[in-house]
Amino acid sequence: MKRFIVFNDRNEALLEIELSGAGISPSFPIRETQRIGFAVEDPELGDSFGVAIGDRPLSDELSHRLRREIQWEISPCLDGANGVTPITLRNTSDGSILARANALVEPSKLSLQAYQLMFEAITRISIELLLDLVAKSRLSLGSARQASSQVNARAISARLELGRIRRFWRGFSRILSQVLDSPVTRMDPRIAVRRLRPAERAGPQILRRLATSGRPAKMAVREGLLLALPTVAATTDTHENRVIVGFISLLQQRVLRSRSVAEHEHQALRARLDSHAGSDPDLHKFVVKRESPRLSKLLETIELTDRLAAEMSRAIRHFGIVALQHPQRSFLADLDTSVFRSHPTYARIAMSIRRFLTQTAMVVEQGDDESAKGIETLYEQWVFFETCAALRAAGLSCVSHRSLFEPISRNRFSVDLDRNAAVVFEASDGRRVSVRYEPTILPREAARGIDSLYRGNARTPWTPDIVLELLEPRTGPLDYHLVYAAVIDAKYTQRHNLDHKLDDVSRYQEIRSVATGKQIVRQVWVAAPVDAMIMPRDETVLWSADGDVGADASDVILGVVGIDPATPEETAATLKSLMLGILNHAHHFAVYNSVSTEM
Repeated sequence: MKRFIVFNDRNEALLEIELSGAGISPSFPIRETQRIGFAVEDPELGDSFGVAIGDRPLSDELSHRLRREIQWEISPCLDGANGVTPITLRNTSDGSILARANALVEPSKLSLQAYQLMFEAITRISIELLLDLVAKSRLSLGSARQASSQVNARAISARLELGRIRRFWRGFSRILSQVLDSPVTRMDPRIAVRRLRPAERAGPQILRRLATSGRPAKMAVREGLLLALPTVAATTDTHENRVIVGFISLLQQRVLRSRSVAEHEHQALRARLDSHAGSDPDLHKFVVKRESPRLSKLLETIELTDRLAAEMSRAIRHFGIVALQHPQRSFLADLDTSVFRSHPTYARIAMSIRRFLTQTAMVVEQGDDESAKGIETLYEQWVFFETCAALRAAGLSCVSHRSLFEPISRNRFSVDLDRNAAVVFEASDGRRVSVRYEPTILPREAARGIDSLYRGNARTPWTPDIVLELLEPRTGPLDYHLVYAAVIDAKYTQRHNLDHKLDDVSRYQEIRSVATGKQIVRQVWVAAPVDAMIMPRDETVLWSADGDVGADASDVILGVVGIDPATPEETAATLKSLMLGILNHAHHFAVYNSVSTEM
């Protein structure tokens, strides 16, 4: 009977699966740092197998055929794994899956730290990019004059905003209670249905109405007739109170938005837990253990938002004013009244509202699910955002994007890095750099008219992690042509694997320009979390910190760039040097190309 075996460094079997096609996926607990190997017992002559950890196939160099089995040598193949990590055995002849297993991986402290550092960096850089893209006038909450002098065009994450609203409301509600104890009112004329009081003078309209019915005013008083009489009464429906109610309503909308997001994540998490309830007990226990802290955190968020929203609703009801949608842009101007300037309590309210509005102009929402993405995927996205940050550090400005920021409301955006997303930067000399995330590089005929790059004529597309396209201006303001491209493929791997990884990605130098049909990728890099360095494979190619590249303009450069989340300063300096070098070499290549064309 053929069996797929997972074993540890003591040659003890951790798991055995019969290759009977039953479709079961057993699980086993393991630490990220533990080394494991694999074997297939009793293979038939000519059988060909492949093992993959998640989406990453194990190297064929690890496998060897013995008399009665095929083995993959013990290796640290779970490096970077986190949580439920699928392991698959495939028939490499037809691609069919012969066996599945789930490694329940407890990550190391270093991996957890790296994950947190990358997540925080992505949040910070995405906010910086968005602030580059959105003009200050677009963020202004007041008039143009007030915007330039008072509004601080700053962005915060949705999670931070909720905490900030909570702290703000704690102090604001104390001042608000003083307003509610003695609100500013105005005398409002209205009609009251009541009896005339003795000696009360009735107006001409009432007298005419009584005379028509044949009853003089004295008789109306004696008989206690109910009459619609004009009167005045105090009302809290003033301009100032409407502004306060509108502001509370704005806060409440933001709180309810946070509740909606937390509720959605909570439901998705509950569904994930329920889906494992009837499966492997070890798998269910592992998922519950990992997800329980996050589940509790989401429940706390929901309870907090419910409490805040209820307190805000009570405050609005106390004013007795319908909470109409108040124009957000007019808040600061509407605070400029004599009551908000001179009334002691209302002046404090106005100061608090003004301070809150001028400190927050934009909110960036980003998924807070820190276990939703594998560390390899997060590393790829982190390298993308760090590359963007390096271009900003090199002096380029962010001018446009595609499929990265989605507007939710006027000053609220969500961030989600989808495949084929791109951010465009502009240099002082007019050149542009388009940074593309996982672009689908199609064959030429399929790419014609929809993309600038293509790969040969094979049917299978390529998806490098990051492609930088360098564009030079031509005649019109939006007329650019592609002159150079570079590829960065992010690999969350150890140093001893880098040469093999570079061999894998070297094929990307075959990517061509749709416009010219010529090879356009002149640099291919593997980014890995190793010591900070820029190491071209060709040792004669030198690379300075300022981006001076000791290579011929026509050279194709392959190499490794070491960038580690644990060393943010070294990462920033290394990537800035890499970007400057790419820009410099691209300029020399464009000049070389133009001279060659003229000749």
